[in-house]
Amino acid sequence: MFYPVGSRYTRAVANSSDVSAVRALLCKDYDCAAGMLAQPFGEGRGRVLAQRSHMLVLSFGDEADLIVVPTQEIQNLLWSFSNGYAAQWSTPELRALTGCERWDDVLQLAGRELDALATDLARAIAGKGKELPSVAPNEFTGDVMELPSDYLYSMDLEGESCVH
Repeated sequence: MFYPVGSRYTRAVANSSDVSAVRALLCKDYDCAAGMLAQPFGEGRGRVLAQRSHMLVLSFGDEADLIVVPTQEIQNLLWSFSNGYAAQWSTPELRALTGCERWDDVLQLAGRELDALATDLARAIAGKGKELPSVAPNEFTGDVMELPSDYLYSMDLEGESCVH
C-alpha cells in the first residue's frame, strides 16, 4: 500500500478531465488551496494537487485517477491509533494537530473530511461548481433602524469611579 493508513482512508476518484481544470474548480468553488505538486509520501505516490483542511488531493499525471488521502500528520495519527500506539499522543498534541481532544472525534473528523472532499472532487471532475443553498427572500417590512425608545440613552457618569 502506498500510504501509512492503508486503503481505509483512501478514496480513488476516476478522472477523465484535465487536472489543471479540476484543480482550478476545487480552489474556486470548493474551498481548497492549490497544492505545490510536492510528493509528501515519496516518489511515485502522488503529487499534491489541492488541499482542504486535513485532506489532500493527489495526482499521478494528466487525466489520471485522483486520490484523496489525509495529510501526513493525520496519517501518522491514524496509523498510531490503528496499531496500538494511541497513548503516545497527548491531548494537547491531538488538539494542535486536529482541533479534537479525543480519539473518537479524530476518527470521525478524518472520515467526514475524507468523504466530503471525495464527493466534492467527483463534482469538480464533472465540471460542476458548488451548489449554493437556496435563500428565502427577506420578508421583513419594517424599518431596519427602528429601535425601542429606551434602547439608546445617555448616562451621567460624573462622580462614578471605574476603579474598585
